[in-house]
Amino acid sequence: MTQSAIYQFLQGIGIDLSEGQVNNLLLNEAEGYSQLSEAILKTGLEEAPYIRVDDTGEKHQHKNTYCTHIGGQYFAYYTTSSSKSRQNFLRILLQGKEGYSINEGMIWHLFQCGVEDDILNLFEMYTGRHDRSKKGMHRLLNELGIESKKLREQCIEASLVGFISSTILKPDQLLLSDRAGQFAVFNHAGCWIHMERPLRKIVCTSQRSDLGRV
Repeated sequence: MTQSAIYQFLQGIGIDLSEGQVNNLLLNEAEGYSQLSEAILKTGLEEAPYIRVDDTGEKHQHKNTYCTHIGGQYFAYYTTSSSKSRQNFLRILLQGKEGYSINEGMIWHLFQCGVEDDILNLFEMYTGRHDRSKKGMHRLLNELGIESKKLREQCIEASLVGFISSTILKPDQLLLSDRAGQFAVFNHAGCWIHMERPLRKIVCTSQRSDLGRV
């Protein structure tokens, strides 16, 4: 809710506060709200069997921003940022952490990106080893002779996905979304609402002309 909407709501239920008082309450409690929100995300990711995610455009301080929702059956988390990219989504899931892992999650992500088998085989030799720093990942890419800028970016992103899948998300935890590019990672599926939409466009007919359209 916007601050003005909160003020109007309080007035509507008989709580007599000025707009300035509402503003002061929100500012004084902002840090506590932020900490609580991050705690909700952490616990939700640890416990929820599946995660729903979506984003929407919104205005913040007269600028175009995006609100990302991550939730499940028993929790809901919202955050606003200037980007709706996959990097932004991964940053939200990282919750201030940083790590790069070479594991099955990383290799699967590279496979999904269409990376060739010979590159995937190079990383197979390094699976199961300790997590690396970003500098460490770049050193490894240099050692493996991976020079393409696009491929290096894919490898860095994939190693972030590997870290998140092994340290933050639960095994076999399902991610539900509208299949937008920024969310097409991990153990992923289209949510039933978005999967229903193309089905509504199907025109069913019968081979028997006397039946006509169904």
